[in-house]
Amino acid sequence: MVKSDVLIFIDANQYLKLYQMTNENGKEILNLLIELQDYIFITAQVVEEVQRSKLKVVAHRLTERVKQLGEWPRLSKYLIDASGGAIDSLLKKFKDFAQADEQTLKLIQQSEDVLSKKLSVLFEKGTKLKYEREELCRARDRRERGNPPGKSEDPLGDQLTWEQLLGHFRGKSKLWVITEDVDYIVKHDGKPLLHAFLYQDLAQVSRKPLDVFCFTDPLTGLKDFVKSMELKAKSVPSEKKSEEIRKELDALPPPSSAMDWQSITNFSGFRRMIPTIPNNPTPYTLSIDQGKIWNFVAENQSTEAPSLTEVILTAPPSGAQ
Repeated sequence: MVKSDVLIFIDANQYLKLYQMTNENGKEILNLLIELQDYIFITAQVVEEVQRSKLKVVAHRLTERVKQLGEWPRLSKYLIDASGGAIDSLLKKFKDFAQADEQTLKLIQQSEDVLSKKLSVLFEKGTKLKYEREELCRARDRRERGNPPGKSEDPLGDQLTWEQLLGHFRGKSKLWVITEDVDYIVKHDGKPLLHAFLYQDLAQVSRKPLDVFCFTDPLTGLKDFVKSMELKAKSVPSEKKSEEIRKELDALPPPSSAMDWQSITNFSGFRRMIPTIPNNPTPYTLSIDQGKIWNFVAENQSTEAPSLTEVILTAPPSGAQ
């Protein structure tokens, strides 16, 4: 029996992670999502964001893999314990990989891949959820006044999703929020906390006492939900498997790393951090730790930009345009 006073909200980037994961580990999270779908709140905005970005995310991921594979045969034959024929055979396999990747991208483009088909069961709820005129007006007001989530210069999106969530959460008491988006959360000692403004939004429509639980990856958040609600979910992976999945999740590049490079370098926050960056910045990027610059660009709310002593100007990241 579905508990009526609880809700799970997962942002679009968490669904996009599934498109970057290995089949086996991604399937574990997907199965858990499907099993808990009655508790998951999703809007058309979230679905559309996944649809807009999934092909770019996968294309970027596949390009990286092909480039890494392609480097290996270029090593001197003296360093490789293989005959010339064996190397030629490997090169053919690399070409086969590239052809398979093309087919994969076509399937994703058409939403005919296995992951898109399975997610469609969950996404169908979002596409059917229509917003009310009052929710749209409140979302516009939220953006114009600079209140979270979302940014005033961005298209109306997160604001509308939040207004819809508030309407759906009315009378409920427990909310799980799964996101890395700083529009929603603040981190303290590595732990995410919901923005105070958003918490007050929820407090006005919820039953008391209100409990909000924030997580930055889908596996940890969903497992916590199952444990807290004392559900008998069949799809929860074992602790050993969960540890393997978390390691892969931690190693994933943020989906923002697949963004268009020109858009990244024209981004105002980026240019404030490196004021001397040229108008045509294609040859440049920040090589700090992998992902630090991407997180800065995606979040646009860094309280302290990396110091120039941390910055090394190098070639752009693989896949940058």
